[in-house]
Amino acid sequence: MLASSSTAERALSVLKGHRIDHFFDGMVFGPEVKRGKPCPDIFLKACEKAGEAPAHCLVLEDSEAGIQASHAARIPVLCIPDMKVPGKQFQELAEAVLPSLMEVISWLEKESSVSPCDLL
Repeated sequence: MLASSSTAERALSVLKGHRIDHFFDGMVFGPEVKRGKPCPDIFLKACEKAGEAPAHCLVLEDSEAGIQASHAARIPVLCIPDMKVPGKQFQELAEAVLPSLMEVISWLEKESSVSPCDLL
């Protein structure tokens, strides 16, 4: 499930441009919720669409507002910084701060009893 503050058009353009749009079973975009990040609405809507409880989900996030939103939704979050490294107080809300998306699978294997293959 993808939860993006962007419009569907903008997000889908980027996803299709990188040929990764087909990896997502569902998507939620900013205009679908009343309040944007740092409010938890977009992540709670994604959980609802996925039919999953927030505690059974995991957010991958690069922004301070997204980390706050995930934390407010009570969804564990991994911080993968992009252009700006979130401040220490936001990093402390995350389960871990990883240097790249390439590290997520190793983190899951180390920290979870769930096999990454179960997530596909």
